[in-house]
Amino acid sequence: MIKTLIILVLLVILASGAALSRPSEASFESFYRAQAQSQNKGLMGGIFGGLKTDDYLKHCTYKNRIFWADVEHDGQTVYSGAFSHWFARGPAAAPAK
Repeated sequence: MIKTLIILVLLVILASGAALSRPSEASFESFYRAQAQSQNKGLMGGIFGGLKTDDYLKHCTYKNRIFWADVEHDGQTVYSGAFSHWFARGPAAAPAK
């Protein structure tokens, strides 16, 4: 009885922590811009990298789930966010060069 109650309380704490720490759309944009900027090296990458990044972000759709968040690009889920972190989910998740 006590063991079941403790497990239930811990499950509720874990679920509420996941829901409260779900990353936002603004955190994805800043995460993606930082990741793209680190890969855009050189003169041309610095000039045109921002334009490609803006274009990529315009075509992304942020899906807000209860415990996590998904970002879709052209109908394919490319990033998932949980516990204030973003995770790449496929080959299309690389920032535009």
